[in-house]
Amino acid sequence: CVDPEKRKGLDTSLKRKQVTRREELLENDRIKIWKTSILPNQPLRLHRHDRARAVYVLSGGSLKVLGEQTHLLDTYTWEAGKAYFLEADPPDHLHADRNDGTEPMEVVVLELKTGGSKNVTEKKDRGGMAEPDWVKAKEQE
Repeated sequence: CVDPEKRKGLDTSLKRKQVTRREELLENDRIKIWKTSILPNQPLRLHRHDRARAVYVLSGGSLKVLGEQTHLLDTYTWEAGKAYFLEADPPDHLHADRNDGTEPMEVVVLELKTGGSKNVTEKKDRGGMAEPDWVKAKEQE
């Protein structure tokens, strides 16, 4: 038998898990990391990304990116356990993300606040992912 007081907390946590949401994991002056849960047919509100970001997929699926007038801008099909790189959004570009699947999608997003492209170079053999210059220098030694 579950104590009624504990049941209240359990009911609240279950309700919270059934809502599309963004949970901040870490933020400081150099980096921001958050976890986003997108439930089917519960889109995220309009937003934009000023910086490029890496996305690690916990639970995959197909994500539709919708513009301000709900027109389709892009579709991403992401697999659990894989990471993806997304460029910063164009200026004045707002979008909402919608999961049209039947299962929730969960991703962890990592966004660098500083450093920009001054200290990175393209590395083709890593799928186009940027790599710090110090790694390139070590490889040349």
